[in-house]
Amino acid sequence: MQGVERREYDKHRRERWTAVGLCDQCGKCPSAQGKKRCTECILYYALYHLKSLGMSVSELAKAQEAVVVFDNVCRACGRVSSCGTWCFDHCHSTLTFRGIVGMDCNLSMGRSGDNPDILRKQAEYLEKHKQKFW
Repeated sequence: MQGVERREYDKHRRERWTAVGLCDQCGKCPSAQGKKRCTECILYYALYHLKSLGMSVSELAKAQEAVVVFDNVCRACGRVSSCGTWCFDHCHSTLTFRGIVGMDCNLSMGRSGDNPDILRKQAEYLEKHKQKFW
């Protein structure tokens, strides 16, 4: 099979796998509820992305080890399997790996500029107004 024919075959194969609840990449792992890909394939893609950014071999090894021992717990908030798609959290300036976190936490940290002072102020704000919301 070549070109367009191969892409069409892959598309139909992935649709069949997804229809029966399998990962559309590997076809073996059960996909997470509401997701097309299993956790292993999502993390594999994220690891590939870190490599393309130019992360060092030693930092990539840390990320690979984190995948081996990963227990579906977000390293930032401690939630189990409820934090969205998993991401490799890393420092953008030094390209150092920090841990596997959920998309929600990754976006929150990124939107604060990875600034702990801003995140602390946000937490203080929420605590101050806790009685009003809950």
